[in-house]
Amino acid sequence: MNKYHLGSFSYLFSVLHVLFCQKSFPISVVMNEKQLNFDKAFLCTATNGGGMTIVPTAQITKPTIDFVVVEQINLFKILGLLFLLLRKKQMKSKYFHHFTINKLQILSTVPQYGQEDGEDTKKQLFDLQIFTKKQLFWGSVKC
Repeated sequence: MNKYHLGSFSYLFSVLHVLFCQKSFPISVVMNEKQLNFDKAFLCTATNGGGMTIVPTAQITKPTIDFVVVEQINLFKILGLLFLLLRKKQMKSKYFHHFTINKLQILSTVPQYGQEDGEDTKKQLFDLQIFTKKQLFWGSVKC
């Protein structure tokens, strides 16, 4: 979908698919050397802004990663969370776990589907290590 400049819609379609098809799954997360376990994760995402605004405070210019875990809840509570998402107030929900960190490892013990920049990945075990790194950006400017 990115090749048709419809990347934001791919996030929306993935969220809708997850709402009706995704079963909960266990994940282990190491954030800044501290481990947390989620037995019934429903959705987890790492973002630095852009795409669908899951974390309104995320900015690509900050040297941090915004990580979110939503635990399995019933459909009515999910719909309530979606309503909050549309109003950019999802971070007030007790089912929406948000962390701002600079180093992250996500481990799944059960194969899961994933998504990277709006593109679906095959079902697999995940051992992802995500961190921030400052880089120089070179480009040319015509005057």
